Amino acid sequence: MGKKVVRKKISKKSVFKKTKGKKNVQSIKSELDGIKFASNLEKFCYQQLKLRNLHKNLKYEGETFVIVDKFEYQDKKYQAIKITPDFVDVENKILIECKGYLGQNQLFPMRWKLMKKYFKDKGEDWDINLVFNQNEILEVVNKLKLKYDEINNN
Repeated sequence: MGKKVVRKKISKKSVFKKTKGKKNVQSIKSELDGIKFASNLEKFCYQQLKLRNLHKNLKYEGETFVIVDKFEYQDKKYQAIKITPDFVDVENKILIECKGYLGQNQLFPMRWKLMKKYFKDKGEDWDINLVFNQNEILEVVNKLKLKYDEINNN
């Protein structure tokens, strides 16, 4: 009765590890054009950007933002809170973050809100895109293609 039940199921999409009712999903790492992607969703996004010749503008994990600086409080040191979006164009203030599965008790939603506040406090208006599936990637990439065409025509 005191033993942990651990079951593993391996599929093409993800790896599931079940422990006492909890489910952790780990993405499958993949590589394309010498770039190592953390998930197949990120790889799909890169492929769509490349098809529209936008992969040169939006760099994969090209920028890390320190959204809360490190600090000390009551003699205890706290690390900075950072976020590295999947695809970033700093010059045109565009970013894409791919999230296939958020799960429960993850820190990403808090970091995402802090990042938005970080840009707001700096007075910067970024085009921030959070995508969860391939259809959303197609919508965002098509929208960005139009935006880049407009930028290049001006």
